[in-house]
Amino acid sequence: MLRALKTATEAHLEISIKAAEFSFPFPASDEDFEAARSAFSSLSLQVPMSRQPPAGILAARANGIGKSCNLYGCVTTDQEAPHRGWEPDDDNAAQLFLATDYTDAALTVLLVHEDCFCFEDRRVLHDTTLGADALHRTTLDAHQGNLVRALRNITTLPLEDGNGEELDHISNLVLLGERASDRTLHGALRTIFQDDHRYLDKHILTALQDAYDTNTVNPLFAASVGLAEDCWDRLNYSERNIDRLGL
Repeated sequence: MLRALKTATEAHLEISIKAAEFSFPFPASDEDFEAARSAFSSLSLQVPMSRQPPAGILAARANGIGKSCNLYGCVTTDQEAPHRGWEPDDDNAAQLFLATDYTDAALTVLLVHEDCFCFEDRRVLHDTTLGADALHRTTLDAHQGNLVRALRNITTLPLEDGNGEELDHISNLVLLGERASDRTLHGALRTIFQDDHRYLDKHILTALQDAYDTNTVNPLFAASVGLAEDCWDRLNYSERNIDRLGL
């Protein structure tokens, strides 16, 4: 698969590709990471020694979720929120968001704590029995019930922020994957936020609507966009340091 992807990309760009970046849907083990590095190396592709965060966090960055820190605290900038009109919560610099990666093969959900553009996955669900293909093995009602139970388990609050404070509110939702617009998934998410949390935050409602909006980041490529932005940031950082040092 990687060989075919490399060949197709080189044919489209009309250049030879020498390096690649990759991410997993979930926090990968050392064994998973090294196996992927080995696969890329077999195609003469250089890959970084350090691993990228899970796809859900990269997709969150692509959708403008996150705050950067300066001397005066946490702020958002136009550069960090180019795709959605996200605004920081004035009452709390930190936030919880739910990243939901839905594909034919699996459901992967991350409950992520973000503070000053630092992301930490606090809970992780990766279930290969809950992908959209499960509909071939069960009924629609049974599948949606299974989705609701899985999402309910991972979104149970409150959650401690690590500093003794409780986080009792999920303020945003990121949808990614080839089945991100699936109405069965959306029904399960609405059930969770309306029945369990008693609210449907405006950003969560926007995310559910945006999954059908072609003007937003395509959920299929959201993680790739976030990864590309991260590479661009690192490149600019390196160039600024080179200029500063006069090298």
